[in-house]
Amino acid sequence: SMAGECSEEQESPSSDDMSAITGPEETPKMAIDGQSIETATPTPSPPDRNDFQSHLGDINASIGQLTKRLNQLVGRNGSSSLISEASTRKKSILNQREDLKKETDRTKAELEEKLKTIEDIRSQMKHLEPELHWKNMERLDKEIKTCDERYKSKLNNREEKVVVAELDKLKRNKKRLEKYNILLAERRDIEADISVLKLRRDADFTKQRNLRKDQMTEAKTQLDLKEEARRCHQELAGLIEARRKVVAAYEADRDAYAHWVANNRKAALKASSSFPATFPAAHKNNSDFVDVQELEPFYEQKRDCRLLIAYLERYEKEQAVHAHEENGMNGAAAAGAESADEFPEAFKQLAVQPARKKKSHKKIKEKQPLSHGIDIYKLFGQLEIDPPKYHNEVAASLDKVRAQLAFHESQTVQMDWDEEQYGLGAHGGPGTIARSMSTVDSAFDHSETLSIHSGRFALSPINLTRRDSNRRSRADEGLGSATSPLSPTNVSPL
Repeated sequence: SMAGECSEEQESPSSDDMSAITGPEETPKMAIDGQSIETATPTPSPPDRNDFQSHLGDINASIGQLTKRLNQLVGRNGSSSLISEASTRKKSILNQREDLKKETDRTKAELEEKLKTIEDIRSQMKHLEPELHWKNMERLDKEIKTCDERYKSKLNNREEKVVVAELDKLKRNKKRLEKYNILLAERRDIEADISVLKLRRDADFTKQRNLRKDQMTEAKTQLDLKEEARRCHQELAGLIEARRKVVAAYEADRDAYAHWVANNRKAALKASSSFPATFPAAHKNNSDFVDVQELEPFYEQKRDCRLLIAYLERYEKEQAVHAHEENGMNGAAAAGAESADEFPEAFKQLAVQPARKKKSHKKIKEKQPLSHGIDIYKLFGQLEIDPPKYHNEVAASLDKVRAQLAFHESQTVQMDWDEEQYGLGAHGGPGTIARSMSTVDSAFDHSETLSIHSGRFALSPINLTRRDSNRRSRADEGLGSATSPLSPTNVSPL
């Protein structure tokens, strides 16, 4: 009936009305080759490698400065120790004080002996002074001479006795005066010696006081240096811990991004392009993904170093092959000359002039300048290494490039740090660097050889399943591809 039809039309609204009421219909997740595109999961952003390298470089620079200062303080790697030098100076001052104290004791003993001697002399002089009526020898001699003249004159018995008594008294005075003068001379000499000894004693006391001040200064300097070394310990431990956290955070971000790329890249490529994944056009407009290999720390520097190392090693191999071929040709020529048959007898009658010798103007190989491609010069310029100009400079340039590659690889090396570093011992765990010396800067100066079982990198390259598994790495591709400027066909020969 009509009422039934109307009720059915009212009960079943149209599709347009339903879309207006409920909104647009949600599209289900598309599955392509068994892989689904997770549209609900937000696209993670790749970690900023340049920012990480800059931050890590600042931390490593600070570690290098603290390590250098700590080596100066504690005397590692053959450097002089400021703390030991201060301790040596302090011990030297102590030895000087001990020697000076012994000398001062000898001076004191000698001075005391002189003082006792002069006291004895003064006692003897004091005993002689009451009986000395005359202390001037000249006047006493004149008086004795006068008495002798009076004695020789005509005197009665009474006057003669008086003159004789006076002469005896004067002669006794003369004997005492001679002894007194001897004691007086000895006293003056001893007083002069005492004056010298007192000056020496005062000088020793002054030196002792100055040495004590120097000893206190050196002790304070040693304490300050030890306090500075302790602060360097703490700051260095904090920087190494911060470095470990920065590297671990970057590695975690890189692992997360690599995991997301491995799960979503192939499906996203198929969904965003109508071309197959093996076609280059499928990757033309796909800028949502970053090559995980390029997120390796110091990737550009390592890549440039590896390219130059391969370039220089290939040149050395080619030169070795050329030298071997030249030696082989010369040997064959010499062997042929020795095995030649003798000329027939008729050839001796030929009047043939000998051929003139041609002067060889061949340049010496080692002195010929080398020419490189513009890409090689750019790589050397980015690494700030002078390119080899002559053949004998290739080995030195190769060593410099290898050293710089080792330096960039060591920037992310993890080290164990505890309070027993620098003089108190160091412990290398199974994932740390096993070296012959336990210094922090040994991870950067490359003075020792790394152990085979040591943990060389904290950030190892992540091996992912790429869309074309047969494709070589970027570094090998750059050296071997036909379109690469560093390929054997495009690189100008040295």
